[in-house]
Amino acid sequence: MRIRLQCLKCQFESLVQPDEEQFIELKDDNPYNITCGNGHQRVVFLENEKFDILFELGVNAFIDGYTRESVVGFVASLERFIELYIRMVVLKNHIPTENIDSTWKLVSSQSERQLGAYFFYYLIERKNVPPYLSNSMINFRNDVIHKGKIPKKEDVVSYGQAVLNLITRILFEMMDDKDESNYIWIFWPKTMDNTKIINGLRVPSEHDHINLPTIINKWIMDNFQELMNRLALKRKGETVTSSLVREINLQKELEGKTKSDFLKP
Repeated sequence: MRIRLQCLKCQFESLVQPDEEQFIELKDDNPYNITCGNGHQRVVFLENEKFDILFELGVNAFIDGYTRESVVGFVASLERFIELYIRMVVLKNHIPTENIDSTWKLVSSQSERQLGAYFFYYLIERKNVPPYLSNSMINFRNDVIHKGKIPKKEDVVSYGQAVLNLITRILFEMMDDKDESNYIWIFWPKTMDNTKIINGLRVPSEHDHINLPTIINKWIMDNFQELMNRLALKRKGETVTSSLVREINLQKELEGKTKSDFLKP
């Protein structure tokens, strides 16, 4: 999977012939070291949370026709979101980061224990029964992950919709929380000033920070099936290997539009 990067220094310098876009392999950690066609060496940090990228990978797998791999992406996305939620609650209670990391190692390979922790942390935080997937969705997930089931497209879309609904519901709760300052910096976006002042002039810093446009951070939650169909139509007849690039190009068309605009035929 590849992601598209542009040299911000070229953009700041307003070069007559700016460097062309670069496509680099997505990896598990930051940073990305790139050298553009104009010789600028940059260190780029991808700001999207892990759950955000994993969900996008699930969408792209579906677009490319890999239904089972799509489910794997959605499952991993939800698991990493649950981890982030747990860490957020613990961090909110002023627990040192190193203690959080050491404790997480005790359950890092046990998804059921992580899920149990989420249930009770949510109960403590919200004073309500925690939302989660229905039993039918849980059984579907287990059949695909543990029994090698090859799922139908419509079932994958239904599962993706359920995961998306769960994640966005909790995110909205945090956005509406009176104490949102404890949450929102963890989730999104990690806005940072990519410039510095030299001799009174604002110029690019040596580190660039990007936040890829994705389904989750575009708040596209309704009519997930229509969205998937639209993306699949964009796929037909194309020879580009990176479906994430195709998705980003489509998302660029959405700037300034609402979800309802996007979903119109």
